[in-house]
Amino acid sequence: MSDAVRYLSVRDFCELGYLLEANRQFFHPLGLSLEVTPDDEGETMWHIRGIEDYRDDVEGMVFDGVIFSESDQFNAERIERERRKKEPERLRRFGWVVQPITVRRA
Repeated sequence: MSDAVRYLSVRDFCELGYLLEANRQFFHPLGLSLEVTPDDEGETMWHIRGIEDYRDDVEGMVFDGVIFSESDQFNAERIERERRKKEPERLRRFGWVVQPITVRRA
């Protein structure tokens, strides 16, 4: 991992499909939804607006009435390929893909 911190803009995070996948795979099944919006000046700056909280709903959340595009499907498949590409090295280097929670006892 590089020492230099690089950032992906919030706008690119959305346009490249990461927001959709984060909501679809993680937040929505928990009844949460990460919401992103452009600023008042237009679409040059985007920011995280908040997290909708419907954890009390037994079914969680879904994209109600949304018809996904071919671009959405392409991005989802690309993101899955990115994830799978990193798996072998994470397993080799760390012994896991998703970092486990470990508790250090004093």
